[in-house]
This record gives sequence, C-alpha cells and structure tokens, in this order.
Amino acid sequence: MKKNLNYISIGLLILGVIVFIMIQNKQPDVIDISEYGHDSEAIQKGLNKAKTDGKVEILIPAGNYSMNETLLIYNHTKIVMEEETVLVRKHEGAFMSNGKAGDQYTGYKGNGSIIIEGGTLDGNVQDVEYGEYGYGGIEFAHADHIEIRNLTIKDIVYSHGIEINSSRNVVIENCRFLGYLDPTKDGSRSKSEAIQLDFSSKNGFPHFGDWDGTPSRDVVIKNNYFGDSDTKDMNTWPVGVGSHSGKNDEWNENITITGNKFMGMTYTGISAYNWNHVKISENTFSGINEVITIEHPGNKLKEQDITIENNSNE
Repeated sequence: MKKNLNYISIGLLILGVIVFIMIQNKQPDVIDISEYGHDSEAIQKGLNKAKTDGKVEILIPAGNYSMNETLLIYNHTKIVMEEETVLVRKHEGAFMSNGKAGDQYTGYKGNGSIIIEGGTLDGNVQDVEYGEYGYGGIEFAHADHIEIRNLTIKDIVYSHGIEINSSRNVVIENCRFLGYLDPTKDGSRSKSEAIQLDFSSKNGFPHFGDWDGTPSRDVVIKNNYFGDSDTKDMNTWPVGVGSHSGKNDEWNENITITGNKFMGMTYTGISAYNWNHVKISENTFSGINEVITIEHPGNKLKEQDITIENNSNE
C-alpha cells in the first residue's frame, strides 16, 4: 500500500510539472487594441494584461493613436503594429519605457522578453511642444531579451530613437530612424545617437534605477536605415549607433552591427565608445566625414577587440 502511495505521489508531482510547463508555454490571446480605443490609455489597458496573465500579445491595427502618456511595457509582452499604424506624440515624454520613476531593478532583472514589430512612432514635432530635454522614442533598461523589428521612429528631439541601457540579448532589425533636432543653443546634443547602448547610471539614464553600472551586451543591429525626415527644421541624426559615456572597468560588449545604411550623419555613423568584442560589417555610409569612431578613454581593461570589414563609404 505504501509503495502504491509513493507511485501516486510521484505521478501527481509529474502531472503538476506538466501542467506548469503547459501554462508557461501557453500562447496568449491576441488583444485587438482598437476595441478599447485609439489612444495611449487604450493601449496601456491591453499592456497591463501582462501583469495579470503573465504575458500578453497586442495588435494595434492601422490608424492614428494619440500618445497622451508614456506606455509602460511589462515582462513577456509582444506588440504588433500594422504598416499604417502610427502612434502620434501628444505629450512631452517618450513613447515607451519598461520602467517608471521609483523602480529599482538590478542587473538584467527588469521587464524583459519584449517584442515590438511594425508601425511608426511620430514625434509630431510641429504640433506638440516639448520640454528642455525633448523626448525619446523607446527607453529600455535592465532588460533581458528585446526584439524590435520593422519600426519607423520619426522626428526625435534631444534624446534617442531607441535607448538600450543595461540590457542584453537585444535585436534591432529593419527599422528606420528619420529626423532629429538638437534644440540646445550651444549644440551640446551634437553627438546624440539614434540607437544608444549604455551603462546604467543616474546621469545617463535618470528615468529609473537601480543605477548599478550594468552594461549592455549581446546586441545585434542589422538592416536598419538612418537618415533625415521630410519634416521642416528636422535634420539627420548626429550618430547612427553609439555611446558617449562609459566606465573604467567595464565594457558594453558582444555587439554586431551589419547591413545598415547610415545617410548623412552629422558627427559619425558608428561611435564605438567603450565597446569590446564588436563586429561592424556590410554597412553603407553616405555623406559622413567620419564613418566610424573608436574610443576607450580611461578604460583599465585590455585592448578592444573590434572587427571592421566589407563596409562601403559612398
């Protein structure tokens, strides 16, 4: 009898494990945001399902959606936008973030497993005011696993199109970065990047913490386009992909930049600042004086490992 009970206990344990795995692997129902409305409140309502259901996939159909606040993205979230979907900025902040003021994440333990596909983020710079520090597109930190594909980011002021801070396992592919404005009188944002890779620090990423110095790593940036928009007074980006800050004892590392087009960047196409284990290949540069810059000021670690091959400068 005792032996049979043991078998039953083992069977129940195995069944429990199977049920747990099935729940974890269950694909979420796709939420059509247009059923909720056409603004950031409607989209956030769908995104909040990730907190209650453990994961969420939302569809934002074609149309214009008013962004009255920054969208907060949680763990295990997939956002799919159709080609004619446009999120139109109506406030002074960024479009999306994976944390909020007061959050304290360490390492790569913040909101991750985030996928964003398609659509356009429109800065709407002619119609909506912006503050002293402008606004960014996407601001992610302390994340593990980010995929951003087929997204257009248009008309950013002061900040970055996509900021990848203290994150790993990142892919940015087939995106377009169109139009940038440095609003400062002294030109102090003349090195701002469309895609910035950075460490966690309060000065570099004040939006939320923990500011524990975690670097970004294992990043692939491929087949993207960087250039101007058709909006009045907007320019090309100063830098396509890069960094302009770092630590003396740490690298942003394992970075692949391939198949991209950098058109008319006013400072440099790629700024490999405190990067290590980098491959830059098959990219096209046009109308740029310095196509690639490499710096590691003050870094106490060993020399950089950077491979540059098969790029073209038109």
